[in-house]
Amino acid sequence: MKLKHMLCALACIGATTVSVQSSAASYGFTNVGDITGALTTGDMEFYAAGLQAVIPGSFIQDFFFQSGITYYGVGVVADLPSAGSSYNINGLSVSLFSDGGMVGVADAGDAELINFGTGDNVFGDAVVGAGSYYFRISGDAVGTKGGIFSYSASAAPVPEAETWAMMAMGLGLVGLQLRRRKAGERIA
Repeated sequence: MKLKHMLCALACIGATTVSVQSSAASYGFTNVGDITGALTTGDMEFYAAGLQAVIPGSFIQDFFFQSGITYYGVGVVADLPSAGSSYNINGLSVSLFSDGGMVGVADAGDAELINFGTGDNVFGDAVVGAGSYYFRISGDAVGTKGGIFSYSASAAPVPEAETWAMMAMGLGLVGLQLRRRKAGERIA
């Protein structure tokens, strides 16, 4: 009977740990230049998306964000060419930088962490720890009116070691309880 009470107590502690972890998350996007986006936050995840038009010529757009905990994120940036030659982007490229210098400003103190590639549709995923980061989207708008691209990114926290340990301990105790119950059934 004590084991049932212990399992309930551990489950409550695990739920408390998860809720504390989610409240420690820091969500923040700074819109720079013409990039605008919607930020939706849940208890432990975020989503941002937008559509961006750029004038003809080479461009660089930086999209800043901050993380209070470790996140796993995925995203896609896509060129949206129009029929004819009004809007098109060549060499659409996406990279992830750590914002190591002045936060919210692309400067010499920043380091490129990942280059997700170049193309009409660039997809990427990454795990980032607590800190300040930004995505750099660049290319050459060759349409007569420039170019249009869309972006979408979402992220969810990676469980911390304490969370994994709590889950493993709970599963171990459940297994122990089942083993004891089966052993009692064999004797009877």
